[in-house]
Parts: sequence; structure tokens; C-alpha cells
Amino acid sequence: MPESIISIILVLAAGFIVTIVVVVKPKLFWISSILVAIFGSGFMISGYALVDEYFLGFILLAGLILIFTRRKSISFSDANLHETVFILLVFYLILQSFRGMILLDDWRIIRYAIYFIMLGMFSYAIHRWSFFNLSEKTTLLILVCSGILYFVFYLTHGVYFEYILGPLGRFSKQGELWSGSAYAMFPLVVLVPSAILLFDDSSKKYRLFSILFFMMSVFAASYFESRIGLTCLIIFSVLAIARNLYNKQVISSIFYLLILLSTILLWSIPIDNFITEPKKSFVKSFSYEGAASVNALVDSGNFVFNPRTSDLDRNQQIFATLNYIKLNLLKDDINKALFGEGFYKHKTAIIPYVKQLGAKINTNGIVRPIGISAFVIDTGIVGLLLLLFNFWLVASSIIKSDTPFPNKIIILIALLITFIWLFISNILDSFLFFLLIMPSGLLIKLSHYSSMSNVNKELEDRLS
Repeated sequence: MPESIISIILVLAAGFIVTIVVVVKPKLFWISSILVAIFGSGFMISGYALVDEYFLGFILLAGLILIFTRRKSISFSDANLHETVFILLVFYLILQSFRGMILLDDWRIIRYAIYFIMLGMFSYAIHRWSFFNLSEKTTLLILVCSGILYFVFYLTHGVYFEYILGPLGRFSKQGELWSGSAYAMFPLVVLVPSAILLFDDSSKKYRLFSILFFMMSVFAASYFESRIGLTCLIIFSVLAIARNLYNKQVISSIFYLLILLSTILLWSIPIDNFITEPKKSFVKSFSYEGAASVNALVDSGNFVFNPRTSDLDRNQQIFATLNYIKLNLLKDDINKALFGEGFYKHKTAIIPYVKQLGAKINTNGIVRPIGISAFVIDTGIVGLLLLLFNFWLVASSIIKSDTPFPNKIIILIALLITFIWLFISNILDSFLFFLLIMPSGLLIKLSHYSSMSNVNKELEDRLS
């Protein structure tokens, strides 16, 4: 039997195994969805991020079986504004997918139509059917543990190819077997707040999971030289320090200070020489070379108005998108400004506008834009407004939640970073991205976790 047929059989078998397991243990619906969302940010199949979409289909199949076989024992929730707006967004994206497929005469774009249909079905299931509910504490634990496993796999992947291919080998298979670091680090936006909240728990085991997660994520972000990953860790570490000082939890503040210093230190160490010359690399981290690395990280935050060479393409795409809207709105075609070009047309539609800014175009004649540019050009102002409305509704739910105020700030910053990530990488095909902004999604579930533990306060009392 040919290897290709065997591979297809094994992949199908894996999908049906997921379906069977979820049907037998319905609580695994949410757990498997979280695992698929996190690992789907890294694993690729021949350069395509299809893992999350593929397994989401089999998870939904299990959900449909459960709904039809146990519907009498499942409570049904009412619709709300957020669900309505999210379904409108999904429906609009489905229409834009078919539009793009027709205009480009490319039937493969139907993949996105199917994907958005699945997103709508998943959102409907988790919001309407309480049968699939998972407690907030369990959600935190699953997120943190999946984050640990994710970064173990990510680091193992990098170390293996560096061992096989030599220095910088860790980057050689990015975009083929594993996504690039800007895409692969996206799970941090929800994993780090989850680890911060879980660290408040009175269970030593749970706090240990948080510590292990921070160790793995800091080292992974440094090892793969991910500026956005390191920036994300630094921002949340500073927020955690401020939160715990606000709550008069000095010991926890010291822990997050150590995380912050470790992140900065590891970024400044030349990783390529660290294994062979650890002492020399450590000394360099306090030298001009180390300071330059930190300055480069700081400069990355100003990529819109004063971009570094590595950020120039992002900068040009942002201004090209603004020019696209302005010119079509005022002169060329108001319909394009309002409704865009159709899904996946951004790769060619943006070319005239980036050329005006002096950008160099690949020999294949296409551009791979950042997420915000792709979304605006494909769906227009209407699509952008629907997306922004969903973000606003998530923020509104977080603000109205019962979680302590300092936790609200951390989760709101996570939501803000989720939006900013669209200016860094194209995460529109990420299941995790939509899982963060859908009704009853992950960020809203995090905001319902209000059981702040007194473990840190108890430790302070013992020491005083």
C-alpha cells in the first residue's frame, strides 16, 4: 500500500478517534478544543496551518452527535447581542469566501468558507448548550498544561533541527513543519494571563504548573528570538507585579520580577554561542552587544512610525491599507472600500499600494500581508466594523464580570494584544484567534474566574 494512502488513513483515524473520545466523555469537548487551538498555532502540514481546522471538524461532529442523542438532558441558553454580532461576522466572512472563490476562480478557497461555518457552529454550541461547559478553574489548568506541552514540542523541534542542520537550524523548518515565531507565539496572549491567575491557587501543584509554564515560555521566546513573544511576557510580568503590589502580595511580586529579569537577560544572551560558550555568552549579555539586543526589542515597539529593517514590510502594508481605503472611498470605488475585494484577494490587490511606498515584490507576484491588511482589503470597512464590534463586546463582558479589578486589567490587556497581533502576523486562519473573541470564549471564561486565593496573603502573614 502506498505511503500516501497509509498517511491519509492514519490522519482520518486520528480524527475519528477524537470524535469517539469526545462522545464518550463530553467534558473533553472543551478540553480537546483548547488543545487543538493551542497546538494548531504551531504544527503545520507541508507549510499549511490546517491542524486546528481539521480536528475542529471532528470535535464538532462529536458535539452534533451529543446534541442529537442527549438533547433532552441539556439546558439551552438564550441568545444575546454578542452571539448575534459574532454570527453576523461569521456569515459575512462565509459570503466573502465564496465571493473570493468566484472572483479568483480558485475552488480551494472553499476551505475558508467551511472553516467559518465550523466557527459559527462551535460558537453556537459552547454559548447555547451548557452541556459543554467547563469550570473556569479547569479551563485555566488545561490552558497552562497545554502551554507547557506546546513549548516543549516547540523547543524540541528547534533543538532537533539545530542538531541535524547546525547553527540556526532551528529556523530552517519554520513555515514548513512549524509556523514562524510571530505566529507560533500567539498562544501567549491567553496562556500567560492563565498562568498568572492559576498561580494564585492554594494548590502547590497548580502553582508549580504556572512556574513550569513561565520557564518554558521564556526560554522558547528567547531561543527562537521572538520579539513579540518576549514583549508579551514582559508586559504581563509588569502587570502581574503591579497587580500583586496592589494586593499587598510582595512574595508573588518578587516571583514575577524574577520572570521579568530572566526574560530580559535571556534575550540579551547570544543564544547561538550559549551552549558552546556559556560563560562568554553570559558576559556578553552585560556588554554593548547585550544592550543592543535590548534596544532592538524596545525599538520594535515603534514599527509604525520608525520601523527597523525587519519591520519595514509591516509598516508599508499598514500605510498601503490606509491608502487603499482612502483612494477607493474618495476616488476609485466606494464599494471596494466598504466591502473589500473578496476573501484571499489581498495577495494581489495590495500590490499597487505597497509599490507606491517603494516595497519590493516577490518574484511570484504576490504579497503575504499582516492580518489587519488582509482583513480590511478582503472584507472592507464593513468587515472591520463587525470585527471591532466583537472586540468591544468581549471588552464589555470582561468589564461587567465579577473578577477583581486587577485581573480585569490583565484580561483586557490580553484582548488588546490580540488585536495588536493582527498588525504583526496574519492570524486570521487561527482557531485560537476566534476562540478568544467569540461569545463564551476563552477571554470571557477567564474573566469569570473570581476565586482569588489567599495563599499569598497567608505566606505574607507567616513571614511577618
